[in-house]
Amino acid sequence: MPSSSVEYCYFCGAPATSREHVPPKCIFPEKKDSGVKEDLRKSLLTVPSCHVHNLSKSTDDEYLLAILSMNCDNNEIGRTQATTKLARALLRSDGLKLAALNNPVRRHIYDPSRRLILETAALTVDPERLKRCFDHIGRGLYWHHFNQKRFTGQISAHIEFLVNPGNDLFGEFNHPQRRLRELASHAFSSIQKIGANPSAFYYQVNHNVIELYPAMRLVFYEGSCITLVFG
Repeated sequence: MPSSSVEYCYFCGAPATSREHVPPKCIFPEKKDSGVKEDLRKSLLTVPSCHVHNLSKSTDDEYLLAILSMNCDNNEIGRTQATTKLARALLRSDGLKLAALNNPVRRHIYDPSRRLILETAALTVDPERLKRCFDHIGRGLYWHHFNQKRFTGQISAHIEFLVNPGNDLFGEFNHPQRRLRELASHAFSSIQKIGANPSAFYYQVNHNVIELYPAMRLVFYEGSCITLVFG
């Protein structure tokens, strides 16, 4: 009989060869970069993983860091990640630079919290690659949150912070995105925030959004929000 100490990959169920950080460790700033005394890498979550679903996805992890940290809605921790860890990664990797800084275009966006129009750079992202990253994170958090139970169904990732920075700031794409964020903020407003380093990342689980299946909200740097629906 197999040993009870054997662990299995959170994603595919194959024998685990390592443990994977969920979310990736690179999301959390090192002390030398954070600018705060607090250790933002304490008590990070890990799950058992096979080689394919851990080490082989390191380029996706860096891409995820790039897109998340460059969101202008982030807190100071996120902005610092962009100017330190991400800047170093871009210098050493032409592939990451090409993927993350794809066709930058100067644009103006509306900041409703300050009622200002701000100048920024709009980047073209790969939504399918991002959804793949969030699919991995969602399955890892599910395994952790639901007592080592592996989720084998489909996960729909709704990336709330993506906008269309065209000339029409209130265009057809952005209306549903703003509505999605409003609905998600309301649905999770009273739900417990889980995570030892909430200024970098926390997640919430709502069991009442859709019958039978839970929904999760992932919040990075207090400004980059993603809602995952398990089904």
